[in-house]
Amino acid sequence: MSEEQASTTQIEIGGIKFTGGKAMLVITALTSAVGGLYGGFEVYKDYMDMKRKIESYIAPDLSKIEERISLAEQQLVTTNKSVSESNDYIRDIRKDIKTDVQSIQKTVDGIEKTSRETDREIRSVTYNLDKDLNSRMKILSTETTDSVKTMEKNIDDKIQKAFDNPLSDRAK
Repeated sequence: MSEEQASTTQIEIGGIKFTGGKAMLVITALTSAVGGLYGGFEVYKDYMDMKRKIESYIAPDLSKIEERISLAEQQLVTTNKSVSESNDYIRDIRKDIKTDVQSIQKTVDGIEKTSRETDREIRSVTYNLDKDLNSRMKILSTETTDSVKTMEKNIDDKIQKAFDNPLSDRAK
């Protein structure tokens, strides 16, 4: 044996000789194979457990849920119908209110126009009456003044006549 042969360890299995490096490779390969087989077994075991669970699965009774869903759908349809009818009713009311407001606005505009016209007429009539009254008052005042002057003159004339009368007590 040479020195190289003495320093390396050899293992013989089934007529095959393994040196240290090769033995490590074989051991690594064997442990990897055993680990792979164990992992495969676990996957197979999980698969079989799941298969048993799936086969033993009993679907729950969903009839009550389906009834509730059906009832909810009917209520939703009824609610949608009510909302639609309400929207139509509201739309009609809005149209009626809009028409009423427009009618009222036209009436108010007409009243305002009539009021302005009446106010102008009243002012015109008042102005004319005031003008006529002032004119009549002037005439009346002038007539009254003239009448008073005439009466004063008549009274003065009568007084003078009475003073001038020889039969009066003053003449003595």
